[in-house]
Amino acid sequence: VSHLVRCCCRRAPASRPPSPLLVGGILTRTSGASSCKATLDPRNNALSMVVAWSKLAAGLAMILAAESKTIPTSLPTETTLIQYYDKGYTGTIPTEFGKLTKMAACTLASNALTGTLPTEMGRMTRMKSLFEVWGNHLTGTIPTEVGLMTKVTDEFQFFSNSFTGAVPSQIGMLSVMTHKLTFGYMSLNGELPTQLGQLSLMQSIFQFPYNDLSSTLPTELGNMVKMSSEFEIFANDFTGVPPTELGRLSEVGGRVCARARGRPAVVMVRSSSRS
Repeated sequence: VSHLVRCCCRRAPASRPPSPLLVGGILTRTSGASSCKATLDPRNNALSMVVAWSKLAAGLAMILAAESKTIPTSLPTETTLIQYYDKGYTGTIPTEFGKLTKMAACTLASNALTGTLPTEMGRMTRMKSLFEVWGNHLTGTIPTEVGLMTKVTDEFQFFSNSFTGAVPSQIGMLSVMTHKLTFGYMSLNGELPTQLGQLSLMQSIFQFPYNDLSSTLPTELGNMVKMSSEFEIFANDFTGVPPTELGRLSEVGGRVCARARGRPAVVMVRSSSRS
């Protein structure tokens, strides 16, 4: 560190080699009656710290840039599967996804995606299962075009985003759905569409909890007679008496609805064989 050190020395008869000591940032050499002190130049020391911090900041910036990545916008049009679950993606969902009309399964779940869900994704009409965008920061309304994915049979999942607005009635067009239709933990409002009663093949996991849904429950929900578990529409702001048609869901072993958050008005529907 000689270039960082300023030395002021007096020559003296050397009877023995000087012994170095490092005390409090000051390098001191003592020898008999003579002494030689070398102190770190405060200006050079400050400069070296600035350089060191600059290098550290640059390194952190490179790490953050490497970790922050966006979804590719140019994928082959022959793509049939997108598996981007928990990949650390940020930014928006590209509208170019609308060109992937041969898509059969797509998961973008558990990332940090923002913005709206592109209407162009409704062109993925060959989707058969696993359309997932849950666990992101998506905003705006759910586009009605998602109802064009009429071949989807299971895992149509949107929960844990920041979507607002009404539940699209076009979801009722997904008439071959059997499992995992999830729209909970968001800020959807308005009525549950009567068209949801067309999902008569649903067997498990029909979820709309923790939204701002209101009005009365549609009697058509009683058409889901094959439901066996997790018919959940609790923690909303429904009014009126739950329709007697929900009694047809006798195999459902769980909560059906709560009138409003914080109120104990939870309706239970169970089969006679359950305790």
